[in-house]
This record gives sequence, structure tokens and C-alpha cells, in this order.
Amino acid sequence: MGGRRTIPQLKGAMAALFAAVAIGLVSCAGASEPASTPTPAAAAVNTPTQAVEKAVPPMKSEDFWEIIERSRSASKGDVEQQAMALEEILSKLSFEQIAAFHDEFARKNQQLYTCDLWGAAYVLHGGCSDDCFEYLRSWAVAQGQDYFEAVADDPLVLGDSLLASVGDSDSGEWMQYAAADAYASASDGRSLDNDYPHILSTIAMDEPQGEPWDEEDLDQRFPDLEPLN
Repeated sequence: MGGRRTIPQLKGAMAALFAAVAIGLVSCAGASEPASTPTPAAAAVNTPTQAVEKAVPPMKSEDFWEIIERSRSASKGDVEQQAMALEEILSKLSFEQIAAFHDEFARKNQQLYTCDLWGAAYVLHGGCSDDCFEYLRSWAVAQGQDYFEAVADDPLVLGDSLLASVGDSDSGEWMQYAAADAYASASDGRSLDNDYPHILSTIAMDEPQGEPWDEEDLDQRFPDLEPLN
């Protein structure tokens, strides 16, 4: 027959309840706490196996031209061979230096994006598309600092014997891929564009600098140039 519980009985019941709750809490805590695992924050930063948006570091102009000259010396004037030599040189640099070189190469290319130079290239090649002009600019950069600066100052320099000796400048396209290929090789397949999404490109998106021209006006604009072929 049930009766009213005494205070000692209540205290005993409450103690048992608290003990049960405590055991449950310990059990729950143990079940919800997984084994320690690395978190993304603990991963190494700026390694070639991790996609991290990085700012493109600058490269001094003299360092850029020194690398170009080394690749030229190794190729004996063959731009396709020069691109291969350039890739080999760049692959020995840090990831940041490879990105810096590519950015500076694209910057030099874009400096030649002018109406006058495009017009001269159009006359010499008997026509020159966007791609043709992009490759020609890269070809001019590949010739080294002196030639680059001469062409930038006077587009008529394109009509000298250097361009005539190679026939066309499409081989300049190979130079555009050297840094990206070197980066992929040195970083076990990473993409230069993905790791440095703000890196410059040789593809010009704006209008060229200078006074535009029409095809029929080019003879008067460049009377001293003749087609190479």
C-alpha cells in the first residue's frame, strides 16, 4: 500500500535520477564527439595542390628581359624552340615567379596593341586577323628588348629583314603557352589561370590605341611597306 514518501526516500530518488542523467550526458558527449580530423583551415596555404586566389606578383622589366634573352640564346632564332627553352627555364622558378613572368609577358604584348602596328602587319602579311596580330605581338616580344622597343616606337621596323626571314609571325603563339605549361608541370597539373584568376592575357578585349584605319587607306598610310610574299 503506497504512502507518502519520507524526506530520506525523496533524497535517495533524486540522487538516483541525477546519477542517471549524468551517465546519459557522458554517454551522449562520447557519442557526438568524433575522432579528430584535419579541417580546411589546418591545411597548408599557398601550396601548388590547393586552389587559392592569389594576387599576381610583379616582375621587374630587367628580370623579364633577362629570361627572354636566355630563351633566345638557347633557340638560335627558332621561336618554337625558344618557347620550349622558355618553358624549361620557367619550370625551375617558384610558382609566384612563373605567374609574374606570364603577367609581364601579356603586359608587353598589350603595349604593342596599336592601330599603327596592326596596319603595318596587315600590309606585310597581306591581311591580319585578331589572332594573327596577337601572335605577331608575342613574336615581337620574343625577339628581345631592343626589337620590342624599336617596333613600339616605329611600326615600320616590322618591314625589316627580321620578319622577312621567318615569313610570318604565327610562331609567336608558342611563347604565349610557355608559362602556363611550366606552371602545370611544376605544380603537378594545376592551372595558372585558376590559381591566379586576375592574371593578364594576351587576348585584347578593348580597341587598339591610336587612329583607326580602313583597308583601302593602308597604301597611303604605309607607302614604304610591301607584302612579304
